[in-house]
Amino acid sequence: MHHFMIDCSAVSSVVVGCADLDPPPNARVERYDDSVVVRCNLSHETWYLTCKGSVWIGTITNCSEGSVSAAESISQRCDNIV
Repeated sequence: MHHFMIDCSAVSSVVVGCADLDPPPNARVERYDDSVVVRCNLSHETWYLTCKGSVWIGTITNCSEGSVSAAESISQRCDNIV
């Protein structure tokens, strides 16, 4: 039986790049290497961010809740009459 001793003090981990982003409510994140596109699900709002080192550069705000479709609006009005 052989016994080995390994000195791990000379080994270091280096993390390169940015962590994945969690999307804001009602949005999705599409990652392309060192850039991401954040798109709202209910509107055309879109933000672009770029990774520099380990930090995302750019701004994300909240997605608007979107508008009700014409069919849904008519249906809601009819329900209020009944």
